[in-house]
Amino acid sequence: MLKTSTIQMARIAKSVMAENNLSVGGDPTGIHSLILAKAMYPKQLTAGLRTAGFRTADVNFCQADEDLCEGNVGLPRIMMPVLDNDAGLAGPGIGYLDEVTMLLEDGMLDIYNIPKIGQATPSYLSSGKGRRENVVTVEFKGINVRHLKATQNQLWLGKAIEMALSGFGIDGALKDPLIISKDEYVIDGHHRWAGILLLSEYTKEQLLTILPVAKKNDTHKVQFLFEQFKMQPALSGKRIMASCAQFNLGYKRLLAVMNAYTDAKNIQRKH
Repeated sequence: MLKTSTIQMARIAKSVMAENNLSVGGDPTGIHSLILAKAMYPKQLTAGLRTAGFRTADVNFCQADEDLCEGNVGLPRIMMPVLDNDAGLAGPGIGYLDEVTMLLEDGMLDIYNIPKIGQATPSYLSSGKGRRENVVTVEFKGINVRHLKATQNQLWLGKAIEMALSGFGIDGALKDPLIISKDEYVIDGHHRWAGILLLSEYTKEQLLTILPVAKKNDTHKVQFLFEQFKMQPALSGKRIMASCAQFNLGYKRLLAVMNAYTDAKNIQRKH
């Protein structure tokens, strides 16, 4: 049986072929279309895959520099919640983070009887019934990025470097804070976390050197460059503050609650 991600990639490949007035007969899974699209229209296929959230050529952050991923829980990205805070996603003028924050602060999500991943229905959004024992507080604040630990092990280095160079999520910009647990594990916002962490260890010039290599999916050369830069006099260990929304739950329970919210809202997970 094909993986869900492979089926989705095949569908995108079929669309690319169709845009060029081509189709592959006897190809119910789309695999032949995927192979041909890679060979004939690589730029169009890459653009389509990136739009759909696939990273088609990039180095895994945790393979590039294992020291930076120390303490990572090791969960795949598909098992993580999606809590984008763009206005309008959860309702008029409200994002998912805003909504889940209000639900938790009002005790509307049951934090003890939590559906397993993939099983929560819309009824979970009122399962806590406003009871005091289900109330979870949240504090918005800056935290030294080096204190934080990741739960997700699929992180794309190129994407993290791009965020680092753009300054996304640094120094009190609370529009899109990292979502973290009381024991300082990142629940959502891993690429922003990785980007800020990179800036605490490497210079922007060094990251600019690594970026094109990461996008070529050359893990060995990226590892070599990281090792070379570590031997150079640098600003390693800088104290950089990351904007965070810290919920008063340990990471295991908070992750379960946020995943149940994601499923109850029928939000598509990322690969």
